[in-house]
Amino acid sequence: MSASDRSYVLHLHDGTAQLVARAATDATSGTCHLPLPVRATALPCALPTTMAATPSGLTLAGHAGYVLRIALP
Repeated sequence: MSASDRSYVLHLHDGTAQLVARAATDATSGTCHLPLPVRATALPCALPTTMAATPSGLTLAGHAGYVLRIALP
């Protein structure tokens, strides 16, 4: 898999970009079993396809069997 095959979420603020989530795969399977918490920047599953932003962070959901919540600094 090349780097172009991965999905990313960047937080753009005050002229800087911060990587806040990265999927190691583009697979769209809704199956993702994570027995322990993992860093959003090392997610071994595909990223959900829909994103909602709030002042405290992001929520990603859709086309996946899980919801990903990311706190932003």
